[in-house]
Amino acid sequence: MTPERFTFREIFSKKNNTKNFMIVSVVVCTYNRAELLGRTLQDLYQQDFDHSDYEIIVVDNNSSDHTKSKVEELSRSYVNLRYCLETQQGLCYARNRGWQEAQGAYVAYVDDDCQIPSKWLSVAEDIITQQAPSAFGGPFLPFYASPKPRWYHDSYASPYASATYRKEARLLASDEYLDGMNMVFRKSLLQNIGGFRTDISMMTRKKLGYGDETELFIRMRQEMPQASIYYDPRLFLYHLVRPCKMTLSWKVRSSFAMGRDCYKIFTWEQAATPVPYRQLFHQAFANLKHLGKVLAVSVLKRDRTRYSFWQNYVYEEGVEPLYDLGQLYQQGYRQYHQSSEPLVARVFRRLLHSVNKIAQRVLPGRLYHWGRHQYRHVCRRSSVSSPVNIVLGAGNTEFDGWISTDHQMLDITSERSWQRLFPTKSIDKLLCEHVLEHLSTAECVTALTACYRHLKQGGQIRIAVPDGYRRDAAYVTEVTPPKDGHQQLFTIDTLVPLLEEIGFHVTPLEYFDADEQFHHIPWDERDGHVFRSFRFDTQEAFRRGEMYYTSLIVDARKPDHTVFNHEG
Repeated sequence: MTPERFTFREIFSKKNNTKNFMIVSVVVCTYNRAELLGRTLQDLYQQDFDHSDYEIIVVDNNSSDHTKSKVEELSRSYVNLRYCLETQQGLCYARNRGWQEAQGAYVAYVDDDCQIPSKWLSVAEDIITQQAPSAFGGPFLPFYASPKPRWYHDSYASPYASATYRKEARLLASDEYLDGMNMVFRKSLLQNIGGFRTDISMMTRKKLGYGDETELFIRMRQEMPQASIYYDPRLFLYHLVRPCKMTLSWKVRSSFAMGRDCYKIFTWEQAATPVPYRQLFHQAFANLKHLGKVLAVSVLKRDRTRYSFWQNYVYEEGVEPLYDLGQLYQQGYRQYHQSSEPLVARVFRRLLHSVNKIAQRVLPGRLYHWGRHQYRHVCRRSSVSSPVNIVLGAGNTEFDGWISTDHQMLDITSERSWQRLFPTKSIDKLLCEHVLEHLSTAECVTALTACYRHLKQGGQIRIAVPDGYRRDAAYVTEVTPPKDGHQQLFTIDTLVPLLEEIGFHVTPLEYFDADEQFHHIPWDERDGHVFRSFRFDTQEAFRRGEMYYTSLIVDARKPDHTVFNHEG
């Protein structure tokens, strides 16, 4: 889309030829701040700007105080003041309602707790005349209605209060954005890109949210590359710093919320591959440890020439771990809601799996077997309520949505061991990476028959084994029995008939044929991630052209209607 371009003269031309044409609509979104709102509306009405060229729109976001009566009272004197009610709670909904109600060519947004200089709209007029930008804005400076703590700096309330902040007017770079309390858009731009995203911003004062304007600027640059965003320090206003914001508890909440919402804005689309929950927990623990270190240093070892008070050190150095915790929270929340497996079941499985490894080494035999019984109980219950995906011979491997088992938990060659954990026809998917080569032929038949019996109709097992038809020297040395306890070496011509004899329908995914030609087709890692594969392996010792270590990989599916009798 190409943004609508017009100069200020063209705006005046439209004004002269169009009845009730408005240059700027100033939108003030408010929620339960009737007294503060009155001061802001007074500042807007007293602009040195013709009242016929702009309007003031108050969007009441379902306030329970006397906001409506306050605006109605002022509208008797303020001829260009309008009131509208937005019942859907959330700043983004109020902002969208504002531009939808606006009659001006430009839509300006200011907060309801701002003090606005009398020349603010005149400066906006000059920017439109000289630059005609798609969007523009300016800085905000803090003001206080109550004494601030001795440790609190103005730069904590506004980066523009810092002496090092750039103060020249300029077009913003691709990684720079305007502030939500002082920004102006062409109305046609907001119409073209659909306004503000409704799942990010502030909902109530108890539920913080940030970034809906940042997300809009990102989307604007993607959909309208020619659009310009302009910053001018002359277009400044003052923003109230309420007492609650001058506390460390506010900094904790706001930093966490910023991290959470920035994950949605900047990372959501790129983070398509789930991260193991164990890794998320480790990262969260590392950030909590960092935060604890910040608290300790703030009291004991901080640089007192730079940080006069311990609160300064915590406020400035504690932002990063809190921000990261917010991102980790949102990542885990997203993965949980995208997974069909209940969180409680996942946590219990991971916990019991870890406890099992420790328990079998340190607990008396009877107590250890009691713990294994509890693990089986969880596995059996989960098979009723959610998809059951099992990794056989997993060792330390864990995947989100999969139960990891090893030989101590599940002996795949023992039907009794299977029955203790899983009822017949209860499993959706099995993953068996480099396990079968450690079994004899008879044990393989027993294990695969048990897999067939416990899979649901239409369930499948993904099998990966060393490939006997790959014959380069380093690979052959690595996989030939009795290396690493291997008892046999499969090829595509021996594995497929074995599986078909049991009753599976087989789809080869990656393999060498007898002429040592490599074949592969696309496969979905969500049905079983195979590390030692053409797609994912990067071991330099086995490099052969563009491939590294490869396996013979097949999907073996149990038919929807059983032909062979392996149900037992």
